[in-house]
Amino acid sequence: MIAQTKGLKLLLFISCLAGLTAVFLFRRNLAAEAYMLQYFGFISEELIYGKLTVDAVKEIFSIPLVGLIYFDFFDLVNVMLLGILFTPVIYFTYRKWQWLGILSVLLLAGCLVFYAISNLALPLYINLHDPEKLREILSQMPRRAITGEISVFLLYALGLLITVMTKKLNLFSRYTYAFGLLTNVIGLLYFPLFFVIGEFRYLAIAAAAPFTVIWHANLAFHLNALRKKSERLAE
Repeated sequence: MIAQTKGLKLLLFISCLAGLTAVFLFRRNLAAEAYMLQYFGFISEELIYGKLTVDAVKEIFSIPLVGLIYFDFFDLVNVMLLGILFTPVIYFTYRKWQWLGILSVLLLAGCLVFYAISNLALPLYINLHDPEKLREILSQMPRRAITGEISVFLLYALGLLITVMTKKLNLFSRYTYAFGLLTNVIGLLYFPLFFVIGEFRYLAIAAAAPFTVIWHANLAFHLNALRKKSERLAE
């Protein structure tokens, strides 16, 4: 299973590093955490709870990092890093079941594209001094919200497929498999909950969050263990 090549060992190392960066730095839903802490006092309550206008956007971006967190830029980077984290598993899957590997690539590509389309952080920041362009971007928010929902579904669907594949390939521990199931099954509950409890459907993502951190960290550490094992086998 483990190809004794420098290329694969480098991929495993990069994937491990990407996973740990996603876990400890570019975490998803960081905006929600900052929201609960009132953005550490950098954003007034009037802005947090008020209508999103051009002037409000400019004030939020008065501290660029705060603005990027507020508009979920970290989520976009997180998904890109997860794509790198999942790549070795997709590679091993493709070697054994080509059609599943292709399906994984399509899910990942769709997730990245829809996340990029739906994210407002960079478009707002780049056009910060163009009021007309800002108004145009803000008017697109409902449409971008729909693409955001699609990207979340694709991410959890991909995560569930990755989890099943790690079990089928017997790559990692049963604990990694269990946390993967918990993460992605609970996360996917977000969508049926839309018809049951409406706006409180975000509770599913909040409930999946701690399992997500553990699962991603486990994947990263196991990929590093595979890299070390391949180095020993090559000696």
